[in-house]
Amino acid sequence: MTQSLLLADETCREKNSHLFKDGCTAVIFAFLTLSYCEAKRFAIFGNVGDARAIMGTVFISFNDDDETNNGHSLNTLSKKNHPPIIEFEVHRMTQDHKPTVTSDHDPSEVIRIRNCGGYVINSRTMGTYGVARALGDWESRPFLSNEPHVNGCVLTCPITTTCATTCEGNHDSNNCEQLLTTTTLSTPRTWTLEKQMIILGCDGVWDVLSDQDVFEMTAFTWFHSNHSMTINNNNTSSIPLSSSITTHSTNKVSAVIRDFAHSAGSTDNISVIVIEL
Repeated sequence: MTQSLLLADETCREKNSHLFKDGCTAVIFAFLTLSYCEAKRFAIFGNVGDARAIMGTVFISFNDDDETNNGHSLNTLSKKNHPPIIEFEVHRMTQDHKPTVTSDHDPSEVIRIRNCGGYVINSRTMGTYGVARALGDWESRPFLSNEPHVNGCVLTCPITTTCATTCEGNHDSNNCEQLLTTTTLSTPRTWTLEKQMIILGCDGVWDVLSDQDVFEMTAFTWFHSNHSMTINNNNTSSIPLSSSITTHSTNKVSAVIRDFAHSAGSTDNISVIVIEL
């Protein structure tokens, strides 16, 4: 991940430095599985600057007395006497590289800039840049670093019969734990859905919206755009969702976040990608 971002920066410098004198922030996400066990899933994130990635889980619960009836849809269940309960949790998976010393930002970037012989004025690197790391802007190195921050986690991995057979004894349940803390529902419910989602966005989004704001918009927009999707009980409390509507629903969520950030007065670049896992 680190080498990919550094290679992109160096390639642009070698081929286009005579054309481009500017720079940009960047965020990247990779989804990995092991060849001998597809149930082992890993999410790896990298970023420079204040482009950001967040990941969270949407929990949708229905109070339904009939646990034996299959083939319900979200549309049918949502019209019952008990409306769906939508909960979520979200975690930031990247680090904002800002030349500021506040409770929200690590002062190590300011220290690094000063140790390189640079300075920070009005929370701007060399009095010019609002970030401490970026791709491009080569004339400002080493004060404006291109070194990315990389982070990763193990995704939810239920051990199934298929997985156990495929792994041929290599399955280590300790490595398949979910690093994101799961939400404990306050009351017993049936027809519970769980869906993990990732949002990548540039600084124009995060300037006006918090991580919680963005994921709440994601959770509710995603649910209502999928209200007619069929789900099966399978005698479990966690029901997998169909992937047939992924492109439509995630594009709609991305557009909602983009438009809201613009209407909220964001004056910077606004780019959003929503990914269903």
